[in-house]
Amino acid sequence: MHYFRHILVSALGSAGVPAQVLSASLGHQHSGTVTSYYQTVDHLNHSQSANEGVLKLTKDN
Repeated sequence: MHYFRHILVSALGSAGVPAQVLSASLGHQHSGTVTSYYQTVDHLNHSQSANEGVLKLTKDN
């Protein structure tokens, strides 16, 4: 479940939601936590790439 939290924050950040808003919604006191730990990797795109890989593997078999 924690990974889904990262995906959501990554997607919202990419959509332009400010780090201060994301930080408050996650319960963090400092927006630096969001920018340092949640938005340093594009979790949404990496998840989509992983899903495409799994679909390719299962489709070919």
